[in-house]
Amino acid sequence: MILNIIITVLAITVISGSIYGLSTGDHGLQPYIQLISGVMFFALGLKVFQQNQKTMAILIFLGSGFILFVSIYVLID
Repeated sequence: MILNIIITVLAITVISGSIYGLSTGDHGLQPYIQLISGVMFFALGLKVFQQNQKTMAILIFLGSGFILFVSIYVLID
């Protein structure tokens, strides 16, 4: 239940940040949106793992790790 709320809040944040970036042309928020997206995918992986779909959860965790790695690398650079 709590994971559903966390995923929903993070998804709304990503969507609204993306809409803002597209409408204004300001791409300064893109690394932060990617970071939030990575956290959202991690929470989604936890939810799928709890549903005993371990193969899909591993794929989601790998995608989340890649997104988090890229966003942290862009933030540091």
